[in-house]
This record gives sequence, C-alpha cells and structure tokens, in this order.
Amino acid sequence: MANQDQKFRERASVMFGRPSMRKAPRAGAGGLCSCFDGCFSALMGFPADQVAGGVTYADPQPLEPMETCIPWAELGPERKAGVKHVEVGSGAKECAVGWVNQDATTACAPPGNGEATGDFSAGTTHDGSLFFCVFDGHGKLGHEVAAVAAERLPAHLAAQPGGPLAAPKKSIEAAFRKTDDDIYQSLGPRVEYSGSTG
Repeated sequence: MANQDQKFRERASVMFGRPSMRKAPRAGAGGLCSCFDGCFSALMGFPADQVAGGVTYADPQPLEPMETCIPWAELGPERKAGVKHVEVGSGAKECAVGWVNQDATTACAPPGNGEATGDFSAGTTHDGSLFFCVFDGHGKLGHEVAAVAAERLPAHLAAQPGGPLAAPKKSIEAAFRKTDDDIYQSLGPRVEYSGSTG
C-alpha cells in the first residue's frame, strides 16, 4: 500500500515532474506559488528526493478497449426517469482569438438496462446509476487530458464490481486512479504541464 500512496503523491499533480519545483512552495520563497500548489502541498506533501531532472514518463501507448457507457441522448425514457433536465455542452470564448476549448463533458449510463443484475463476483452488474461529468482541461494539452477523462472515467465507474453504487467511495477512488493511469499511458511525456479537474 505504501508504494501506491507514493505513486499517487508523485502523480497527483504533474507539477512534481517540473525540474524547477523540487521543494514545497513556501510563502516568501521568491518563486510563484499558486493556490493549487498550496492545496496539494498541504493535503499530500511533496515527494521526497526525485531522480535528477524530474519525473520520467513512458512513451505513449494505446489504451485497452473498454465497454463504453451509453450517451444520454441514446438512453430510453425509463433510464431517464426522475431527471428533469440535462443539457450537455460548452461554449466558446468569443473574445479569445485562437482559443481552444479545453472542456469535456459527458452524461451517460452504464451499459445495460439499469437493473441490478448480472454476476456480482465478476463485476458485470448494473445498478441504475447515471454519470454526469465535467472536465476542465488545463495546459497545452488540457483538451486531450479532459477528453480521455470524459471517456474513461465513466467506463471505469461502470466496470466496478457490483456497480459503482455498491461501494461509492471505493468505486470513485479506483475509477480516478485508473483514469489517471490511462491519461499517463495515452499521452506519455506530452502530459507534463497539462491536466484536468473533474
């Protein structure tokens, strides 16, 4: 478990890979320190002694195929029951010439008919859950990071044994970690200085 915690700390923010960010930012240290940097240093601490030159990333690799969730527009009325209104979209900034929208959204449901059926031990069940996600990409390739997250996070949630509602906290943590792995695997070293909130 200690290795997983260390791996998480090292990858919680790609700022850890920046050669200029060797130590936790301190007020008055003379360098720039954002709110984000301060939050992560307070919550998770900074990894100890990194390899000289920062973190190394593996080359990009294709992602394993996953069963995708059913988009909101394709869901039947029985799956949408109880939800009054859903609008999925993101607008352009009219005043920013050359701006690339780095947002990604998804509204979907796990495959199946929404009933809690299937093989619970194999994790092939569906619990009627619906997923509504917004990802705000940041950095040069933030739009790519957000797109991977929007596709993969709901699929990882849907693949949780017993469905994501059987153990919500555990399901969300596992799905975020797997999505994080997918982002690093698909982008490789290009991910540095890019990310997404979700």
